[in-house]
Amino acid sequence: MPADNSPQGQLIQSMGGAGGKYVTTAAPHSTGSFFAVHALTATTLGASESNISGVTLVGAVIPEGGTMFGAFSEVSITAGTAVLYNYFD
Repeated sequence: MPADNSPQGQLIQSMGGAGGKYVTTAAPHSTGSFFAVHALTATTLGASESNISGVTLVGAVIPEGGTMFGAFSEVSITAGTAVLYNYFD
């Protein structure tokens, strides 16, 4: 789906309209353009590339049902299950 930066497009994206990827410890690594990591179970982050500065995210735990927002180009998990929500291209 093409990028839509209108308020309506941003709302659709924030509700998962651009799709996402399911990650588990069996398939723990994903690259792409993601705006959120939503933990389905308590999820521990491994190496991640994002626009979150000032701290390392390695070992950060997102509690079950929690969401971490940012601009992620790479996400790796060491425990748990999560959905990575895509940006519109």
